Amino acid sequence: MPNDDYEPKPFKCDRCGWILGESYREPNERVTRLRVYVQTRAPESGILGSGMPIYYSVIGMNDGAVVCRHCTHIQSWYANQSAVQEMLARRAVRREKVSDG
Repeated sequence: MPNDDYEPKPFKCDRCGWILGESYREPNERVTRLRVYVQTRAPESGILGSGMPIYYSVIGMNDGAVVCRHCTHIQSWYANQSAVQEMLARRAVRREKVSDG
């Protein structure tokens, strides 16, 4: 059974929703890092796009700011951001199960 914790997740601009990069975690590490794309991708393209090669401007970013090349919004990212988002998603699922049952 594959572990979804290690699958890259899209890092999107808060303003326009375009994909700026992907957060990822190596199987032997607990820290989530960011890979920033050279070119911003449309939201419908997904992480891997339409078979186009992926070029990164930064690999292994722990924290910092990324400028969206689509709308020029400055999006911050820090390593624990993914952990907080995952925790909130799990909490929402638990609450939904409790309210359903």
